[in-house]
Amino acid sequence: PTKSELAKLEAQLQSIKPSTTVPVMRDLAVEKHRTTLMQMRGNYQSTGIEVSEATPAVFHPLPTDGPRDRLALAKWLVDAIVTEQVNRGGLRNMNASSVREIVLRYARSRRTCTYKAIADELGIEWSQAYRRMPKILGQVSEMEHDSGRPLLTAIVVSQAGKCGDGFFEMARRNGAKITDNQEFQKEEQRRVFGCWNGK
Repeated sequence: PTKSELAKLEAQLQSIKPSTTVPVMRDLAVEKHRTTLMQMRGNYQSTGIEVSEATPAVFHPLPTDGPRDRLALAKWLVDAIVTEQVNRGGLRNMNASSVREIVLRYARSRRTCTYKAIADELGIEWSQAYRRMPKILGQVSEMEHDSGRPLLTAIVVSQAGKCGDGFFEMARRNGAKITDNQEFQKEEQRRVFGCWNGK
């Protein structure tokens, strides 16, 4: 069509009114955001603290360098799904053998390691690994005990430098006489470093 014909067609298109309308959700401008308060159970008029856009604390947060809107949430969800798929692959490699090899490297260099450091070396998010970690560490120490060696996982500690309760429970099950957890931890770490130093 010629330019004049095209202009007429566009004008006709603009003049067409839809027979029905479809509601579209749009984010309000930041300055028009409503105040949202936590609702207390049992009474809709009873409200708590003010809340804002965020993700559950157990997951990674939304980016801090951009808007917190539905597009940001969609991108966050895609990233979470990809991370979950990667973690599933890593979780398949999270077993007593792989964890033992990591802890042994620390033992040979006379260093303690954190639970999270193990997960990081396996390429697994801590939020995915922490439930399985105690059981696997228990298996590692059972293997070491059965072989007549010190409890290797004595050198696996929290950020505060302490072994978990499960470690001491496992040690007691295997006959350890523990009167002071921290003293036992230090002594067992000394034995682990002495056993594996230079090997």
